[in-house]
Amino acid sequence: MIWSPEIVESFGTFITDLLKTVNNAKFRKPGILVSVFVRSKYESAEAAANKVIQGVLTRKIMNSGDNFLKMVKTFDHEWTFDDVQVDPRTVIPYVLLNPRDEIRALSELNTVMINHLLNGTEMGGSSMINQYLTTFNKSQPLRLFTEIDADTKDREMLLKFISMIPGFLERIEFIVETQGGFHFVFKNENFPPTAWKASSNQLFSYVEPNRKGEPVKKSYFDIRGDVSFPIPGTMHAGFPVKMVDVAFFS
Repeated sequence: MIWSPEIVESFGTFITDLLKTVNNAKFRKPGILVSVFVRSKYESAEAAANKVIQGVLTRKIMNSGDNFLKMVKTFDHEWTFDDVQVDPRTVIPYVLLNPRDEIRALSELNTVMINHLLNGTEMGGSSMINQYLTTFNKSQPLRLFTEIDADTKDREMLLKFISMIPGFLERIEFIVETQGGFHFVFKNENFPPTAWKASSNQLFSYVEPNRKGEPVKKSYFDIRGDVSFPIPGTMHAGFPVKMVDVAFFS
């Protein structure tokens, strides 16, 4: 899972420094969610066709006092999902970059528990810690970053998209390269407003069937406020996830 401990550690330092800068009265204990997913689409086409496995294997919250590399190392072992051993290529650790508040999430879970108690209803079969992590995941983040998730490595298409947005490269905070494309991450205040129009341009659209088999129009450039990507320094379907310098696109 880890191909470069140095890159994981460096990215962990970035997260630690980020959490230490969160000085917000509404965020009393900021944390960043780290999730490990299994996605069988990254196996061979034959294997993926025979068994569709997709879901969350585990989740943990990263605080400013935690050792990020040590946390990621705990994910580096054999996994099973619904009693089926999964291919290591399909196990992907992701980080949800915008911080959430642990105290707020605990308060929200407490409200849910009280409502179930008053209504005489069951909360479900998952453990209390999993319910807390789900609540943390769904709680309102402190939106520090916005990303453009580029689902392509077609250099001509990437450069065309970038050329349509004035000051694109100068505004970027960092770039993460994954197996299928790039994540361009911006601080919210630096996000280029013209990116919305560019992403909806017909040049970058394609059609893909949804879960019901119905055709859905999508863009190769997806703008997302809740920033999430595979952890730099780990493997993504056999590809070493890494940070990329903006000069690569100049």
